[in-house]
Amino acid sequence: MRGLKNIGLVLLVALGLLVVLEGSVRLFSPQGVTTDMEQGEALVVRDSMLGHRLTPGAVMVQQGPEFTARYVINTIGHRDRTVTPSPRSGLQILLLGDSFAFGYGNEYEEGLAGALETVLWHAEHEVRVINAGVPGYDTRAEVQYLERLWEQTQPDIVVLVFLANDLFTNRPLNQTPSASEVVTRAEKEVGWLHVVALLRQWILHSDALYRWSYRQTAQSVFFSPAPNADVQKQFVITEALLRRLHLQTQAHGVPLVVVSIPQQIQVLSAATSNETFDARSVDLRLKRTADALGFPWITTLDPLASAYARGDELYYRLDGHLTPVGNRVVAAEAARYLQAVLPLLDHRTDPSTTTARGAVAGR
Repeated sequence: MRGLKNIGLVLLVALGLLVVLEGSVRLFSPQGVTTDMEQGEALVVRDSMLGHRLTPGAVMVQQGPEFTARYVINTIGHRDRTVTPSPRSGLQILLLGDSFAFGYGNEYEEGLAGALETVLWHAEHEVRVINAGVPGYDTRAEVQYLERLWEQTQPDIVVLVFLANDLFTNRPLNQTPSASEVVTRAEKEVGWLHVVALLRQWILHSDALYRWSYRQTAQSVFFSPAPNADVQKQFVITEALLRRLHLQTQAHGVPLVVVSIPQQIQVLSAATSNETFDARSVDLRLKRTADALGFPWITTLDPLASAYARGDELYYRLDGHLTPVGNRVVAAEAARYLQAVLPLLDHRTDPSTTTARGAVAGR
């Protein structure tokens, strides 16, 4: 009987300590991601074809343990500096993609669109980057979204931001998203005790533990040197979507450029050899597809891996998105190619722009 009482007392003390620790973490280091809608009811609204799209005129402030960011959606439905769309200026670069293109976790100027525009302006290229990134989109949604954007944006060049997680979720164009796949909430909550979330964050700051934990997930098979039939199927679907996107840009005489951003696990694994995980396999295969179709595939794994080796913090470790430093590395790599192409597209000089644009689009 005394033994049972002692066990009960130990459990009660342990529970009390857990409550105190949980309260302390929630008070001094909360792990949840909170949102405050300054304008509008939600950052996104339902869309029958795309699943969801950004809410025109919405303004949201998001705060979490790793970042605070303010998202402004202009009246056209793109992330921008203000609710009023930025005026047309110089060459129009349409940046298409998911939350990485959107600049999730970053203020506008520190996101990819702002960083790319800054690099090009410093190189004396008068451009405007139209941020058409939408969190939660994959290549399929981006192909369909682009069909809506031509008349509205009239771009001179389309830059698609691609991540390996697009490969995980892509479906053929004739499949519509189910209701369960529609993003309807702008909030993101912690699904466990805050003290557990904090412990997880500490654990994931170890590169070795991060790599080990990722390799226990189902997504790790996509980086296998010998992909299985399901992975091969997703590659075929993704290659068909890229082909459709290229045909679409060709039909408008506009060049397509794909900027491939690696997931955090790829950067952490780039310098290590493992017979079951190949950080470069996705880029190698899809770059062959892009080369065959005739559009550039810009890989950013090596410059990001080099920056990480120097000690730069490129990703929010728990969240997984790029930090301002990571966005600058990607923007610099993309700008290296774009600086060679933009002079050929400059329609401000003479009426021969159409010919020049067509020539570059066919490269």
